[in-house]
Amino acid sequence: MPPASKARRTSLLATSASLASPPGSGCADGETQKSRDIRDLHNSMERARRVDLRHNFDALRKRVPEIEHLEKASKLTILNKSAAYARGLEAEAARLGSERERAMARNTQLRRHLQQLMVEMNGGGGAASTSSQQQIGAAAAARRRNVGVVTTSSGRVSVPTAPGSRHYY
Repeated sequence: MPPASKARRTSLLATSASLASPPGSGCADGETQKSRDIRDLHNSMERARRVDLRHNFDALRKRVPEIEHLEKASKLTILNKSAAYARGLEAEAARLGSERERAMARNTQLRRHLQQLMVEMNGGGGAASTSSQQQIGAAAAARRRNVGVVTTSSGRVSVPTAPGSRHYY
């Protein structure tokens, strides 16, 4: 139960206790007043519970795209559509998780392939040289900046490329 409902219930209990007849009065009218106060307290607590339940159903309805536009929807409709929406979200999460796993596997495969190409570029011996790694790093950075890198005998030159161009120099 939300804190506001608990506070309301505590307030109603205190009010009910102050209205009840003092213990030991023994008069029948006091007993009737006490039972009426208890009944009123119970009714107000039940009313607060129903209001809270209605607010929660409205909040749930607003979070389900298929029924968010409906002003009036039955509780059964809200629950059924919400459950279907949750199942759809779970399926989508599973699909995206497997897609992510495939992308990570592909990334690992491409990294291995790149490493093999770097080894081949160095003539098949050991790890790639520092200058080869620097050239590959410079080319990758240039692609991110939409410029091409051309290595000439006098050094590297950056050449602007069209955005989205796939020409690598």
